[in-house]
Amino acid sequence: MRNWRRSDGRGRKLSYPPDWLAPELARKFWAILDELFRLIREAGGVKKIIVHGSPHADEYGAIEVLCRFGCRQFPGIARARIEVWEDGGLPEGKSWEDHAREGTILIGLGGSPFDEHPQSDGDEGFPGECATTLVARAVHAPRDGVAGDFIGHVWRVDTQPASRWGIGELVKSLNRRYPDDFEMVTRIVQMTFRAWFRLPKLWSANDRALFSEMVASWLHQKKSENEFLGFEGGQIHDNWERWEAKLGASSVIRVAHKLGLARYLELEPFLLYAHGFAGGYNKEMMELGVLAAAVARIEGDRAAIWWLGSVLDAKLADQKRFVEAILEVNSKVTSGECLVGVITLGDGPRKLIRVAAIESGNDRMNQVLQSPMGVNASVAIVRQPSGNTAVFTARRSGVTLDDVAKLIRAAEERKIYGEVRSSSADLKRLGMGKEERWYHHRVAGVRGSMLLNGSTQAAKGVPPTELTLQEVFDVVVGVPKVQ
Repeated sequence: MRNWRRSDGRGRKLSYPPDWLAPELARKFWAILDELFRLIREAGGVKKIIVHGSPHADEYGAIEVLCRFGCRQFPGIARARIEVWEDGGLPEGKSWEDHAREGTILIGLGGSPFDEHPQSDGDEGFPGECATTLVARAVHAPRDGVAGDFIGHVWRVDTQPASRWGIGELVKSLNRRYPDDFEMVTRIVQMTFRAWFRLPKLWSANDRALFSEMVASWLHQKKSENEFLGFEGGQIHDNWERWEAKLGASSVIRVAHKLGLARYLELEPFLLYAHGFAGGYNKEMMELGVLAAAVARIEGDRAAIWWLGSVLDAKLADQKRFVEAILEVNSKVTSGECLVGVITLGDGPRKLIRVAAIESGNDRMNQVLQSPMGVNASVAIVRQPSGNTAVFTARRSGVTLDDVAKLIRAAEERKIYGEVRSSSADLKRLGMGKEERWYHHRVAGVRGSMLLNGSTQAAKGVPPTELTLQEVFDVVVGVPKVQ
């Protein structure tokens, strides 16, 4: 059940990071936390929580931990309403201290005690942490048992590459599926977390059978809606005779084949996953199958079917956009609208990595550019129709964007001011640059980073760059070492 738990090196198991903050960061954290405690007490308790637009699993996890374990330190937290701030920067232009005086806690933004991100004033934030672990420290949440497992899992999916069926990617898919329905996403995530805290130590054959039945019910619904893209292929469709020989009578794949759905390319990942879980191959407790069974125990079968259907609808919408993005990339590579280049990485043996740049409104374009089904790029540059642009690096590549951030920010300042006003250190640093256009993000301990000119979900109010897509591409390809 708890195979992801970490060891502190002395044989003791820990579910989330030990107190590994550097002494100066630990002093900073506890100092601003004491200030938050004082301001909330003076305000008469917590009345409101603010998170950034399209919150990630760690913001939702932080709220869950606060409500479960922080009622003494933060009176009123369980009844506090949750609001989102989508425009980037400080919510309503006020600091976290000003919000705390009004009984409001900021989570994941604003430089609050529960914001691990670097700030525009040069504050490095809390490297290696996430909002959930910072909250866990503040309220002294348990390090063992189910609570410790939950906190540790949220920390891992926030700071490390995660399963596309895990809670981190699930929350992102829900945000993309229901971009204007924060309450809907919150309801589904809260059901998911309640299920997590009630997960059994072992799951049975009955749980796997129930999951297969729920997926089959969802497939019948998709059959009646008939909204597939129409692209056929994949290993199930192309090798049906071999698959048929090893499938049981109640297999989800066999049900899909009888319904005429196994041929659709966008459905194949769902069928393979459900088949693997039903056979007992998947052992991660945060996978959909075990969670679905836990939701059924808590909420009842009808609620579990609704929950799983909502989740699968979101994942299917992702998969459809992924297939559409593959077709778009192939078309634009042929027409020359997708820019592709190569750069050399490092001082030692030559390592050539590919860079690709494209303008697209498809939110799966970054993943496709980095995929072998797209361009297999190690650096992907995606420009939205609004002009907002982002540079992503594949974690497998070992590429970071320190030098790129410096040069792009310098080019941006020349466009805006006619000269470079920031120092070399300011141009290169993490967080938002002084030009208020480019946010440089790198997860501590992970090779790979992002350079974001706003976000279609979390920071919609950031102005688009003055640079053209070609200019951004030229900066990235022109950097001799992207390290």
